[in-house]
Amino acid sequence: KTLQQVLDMGGNANTTALARHVVAAFLSAKSVSNNPDSVLLSVAQCQAIWNGQGNWSPFAGTNWTLTDTLAYFNKVFGPAFL
Repeated sequence: KTLQQVLDMGGNANTTALARHVVAAFLSAKSVSNNPDSVLLSVAQCQAIWNGQGNWSPFAGTNWTLTDTLAYFNKVFGPAFL
């Protein structure tokens, strides 16, 4: 799928909500050349989130599950289930 096709998907079957949020965060990071002063998640973090299917370590000593990650995205970027 293209990035636009992922953004256009609805629901949450097969982690589509995670995919939409990761694509949005990835595009945000790319649009500002991955500037840490302008983005909440870096390109590398987006890749880690997707590769782990929502399970990743946002900082040393902390591990998030898919549920934690989706809760973060929903809080920061808004509901994924539009």
